[in-house]
Amino acid sequence: MKKLLVVAFLLVLCAWLQPCSAADFTPAQMKKMGVFLSNFTELGMSTVDHRDFLDPLHPENAIRFGIWHNYINNFKSRIGRCDSSCPYGSLRIDSKYVTESIQKYLGFKFDKHQSVNTDFITCHYDGKMYHFEGADGETNPYARVTSAKKITQGVISLKGELYNPEDPKEVMGTFRAEISPATWKGKESWHLINLESQLN
Repeated sequence: MKKLLVVAFLLVLCAWLQPCSAADFTPAQMKKMGVFLSNFTELGMSTVDHRDFLDPLHPENAIRFGIWHNYINNFKSRIGRCDSSCPYGSLRIDSKYVTESIQKYLGFKFDKHQSVNTDFITCHYDGKMYHFEGADGETNPYARVTSAKKITQGVISLKGELYNPEDPKEVMGTFRAEISPATWKGKESWHLINLESQLN
């Protein structure tokens, strides 16, 4: 009887602490986690840390994510055409959408809007809109989560594969990531902590 009480106590303690065992995530949740990470990998951001986006001296990392995320995923609803006389590019996006995307996926309010000129993005900020030129480069991988585990309160450790979105059977590498649970407009979501990939 005493042994049974000890076992029961350990099981309750383990459940309360959560990190004692792998957390139960449904296949549907793990699929959504893969979609979440794919918002970074599809931009060529296969190895990143959330601190890369918080650096006040390098706001171009967050701006790059905010613009290209919307270019790929929200082109019809958020990307507009500049008039032919615009010297900064044929496309534009309201900075509020850049701010929103950064907050949704990274969990912080971005306010360092400015013009940027890097190898990854060139854009002009006019005080409200970003003006830029579109680009369609090589196909970047998507993420498929194969393992998800709560390691501490508020941190989920993920492992999985990077695959070719044009041929999902083609594995292009593997990854490890950490994310934190969040809610976005009443729905389950996450914020990126870090992502580390090994490409084949």
